[in-house]
Amino acid sequence: MEMYGAKQAGLDVFRLLLLTSQDLDINYGLKFKLLTEEDILRASLGEEFRLNITETARRVFRGLKRIRFLNRLRLAANLMREVKAHYRSYPEVSEDFEEWRVKAEALFKEAKSKIME
Repeated sequence: MEMYGAKQAGLDVFRLLLLTSQDLDINYGLKFKLLTEEDILRASLGEEFRLNITETARRVFRGLKRIRFLNRLRLAANLMREVKAHYRSYPEVSEDFEEWRVKAEALFKEAKSKIME
């Protein structure tokens, strides 16, 4: 759960973004580098993709025509980090599992509601 589970949980959040995005948004995002091939590769490997301030400003400027998609991308990246952090804290004793499970469900419910808006 701490390694493979965390990677897969993060990918589930990213998958939600891709499945609920319009083709026009994804194509625009790739064409104007709101979402880069490197971002997709990092996500598929379970790594985090972070942007420095300069790159973030560039992406925001390029994404003005698709600001809603850009915001959903930002939300997805943040939720991926949260979900993976939670999976890395998988309980060592079974007594703590129910609390962990409830929080995991809440995180995915939040991801669905924010990303699918």
